[in-house]
Amino acid sequence: MFSKKYINLIEKINYKDILNSPKIDINIGLNKEKIKNMEYGSEIESFYNILLKLKDINFSYFYNNINNLETQNIGSLVGENTRAGYSVKGNFIVFKDYFQSHEIQHELLHLSSSIYDVNNYTEFCGFSQNSYINNFKIGIGLNEGYTEYLNEKIFKNKQNVYLIERSVAKSVEDIIGNIEMEKLFFTANLKGLIEMLSEYNTINQTIEFIQLLDYISSRASKIFNTKKLDKDIVISLKKCIEYITYTYIKKLNIDIHNKIINSDEYKVNLEVFLENLGIFNYYVEDKVYTMRFIKESEVKKIAKRIEKQMN
Repeated sequence: MFSKKYINLIEKINYKDILNSPKIDINIGLNKEKIKNMEYGSEIESFYNILLKLKDINFSYFYNNINNLETQNIGSLVGENTRAGYSVKGNFIVFKDYFQSHEIQHELLHLSSSIYDVNNYTEFCGFSQNSYINNFKIGIGLNEGYTEYLNEKIFKNKQNVYLIERSVAKSVEDIIGNIEMEKLFFTANLKGLIEMLSEYNTINQTIEFIQLLDYISSRASKIFNTKKLDKDIVISLKKCIEYITYTYIKKLNIDIHNKIINSDEYKVNLEVFLENLGIFNYYVEDKVYTMRFIKESEVKKIAKRIEKQMN
């Protein structure tokens, strides 16, 4: 599944040029006159007021996109398992007839973290990239998962979508830290994320992990619609958990070496991390149910083996 072409393509990207490409004065603010006349205009304005409370975030992409945004109800023309979608290239949101107003926050998070590179015909959206020249996509699963995780964390929207991807993305944030993860997300800096994760793992393993999550995400409907998972999905899930566990334990070991934490803190941090690994929350009305996609015994077995390898 892994290919060196992804490393070569990603390493050629100059994120500073892309980040600086929207020549937007962020002091211009929101064009409220236009927004209030749009469908879901009040939800967009509410999103704007909440989003800008985040600290230390570059909102260039948000300002570049929001005042030129178009929305359209296209009945049932969106994909079979899709209720709505945001086009990075076209800067528009489309949605189905039964789309609910609170769901637009997810699409607006995509808008706030997206830029289209007209020189290289490439879409950058959070932690995903879609190149029209090289015909490759990467990071779809991680991006959708983290987008929905932020949707729940920032806007308190509890939706049963991207459940596994959301859980995995949360674990990645536990490794990177929420401030750095958010900064990278809102500047669509997948390369920066890969570099940070590669401080604790190899770049090959990091990109393979991202591709594995893409594969899992592409099979999401099969994961939840069948009683027994295909062997290849189970293998992919375990590989993702193994990557995350190794990367986090490596980080903890480096933190001990640098005297950022002590051995007791190592044990507590690892225990909490493993307890939340391989699970996702599922919401039914006002009740929260925790479900596992990897058994707790499997997670602990993987962790013990990795610790033994490192010692």
